[in-house]
Amino acid sequence: MLAVALLVVQLAAVSILVAIGHSLHGAAGVVLNGLILWTVTAAISKRLHDLGLSAWWVAKAGAAVLLWGVLSTSGLMLVLEPASFEPGGLGYGLVLAALVIPVLLSILWLHVAAGDAGPNRHGPEPAGFGISDRGSVPAVAVPGT
Repeated sequence: MLAVALLVVQLAAVSILVAIGHSLHGAAGVVLNGLILWTVTAAISKRLHDLGLSAWWVAKAGAAVLLWGVLSTSGLMLVLEPASFEPGGLGYGLVLAALVIPVLLSILWLHVAAGDAGPNRHGPEPAGFGISDRGSVPAVAVPGT
């Protein structure tokens, strides 16, 4: 639900920026994208906690995407002509696919993976729209922490 809500908010905000003549690459666009990025990162962290995973996986995934992007682009640059990396070229499309497909698969997994039943070491099970009430369920004590 949150993903759809954020998409609607982002589309509405972009439409407003375009309608009033602001560039999406200007200060207003940077602020908008920063707010959306912050909210998405917080939502992904909450979902990872529901799965019993640390929110550090967001940083690990970001580093993995960056490394994969460098390696896949470098490999493709060894076998393709430089002109094919222009927008619309084969190299451009292959690099874009190499970066987007793993991210989309990860997002799909986050949406369909079953969370931990009940509280875990990160807190109570999220309810409703994914927002847990810390006061309703006591936090689970993890030995050694």
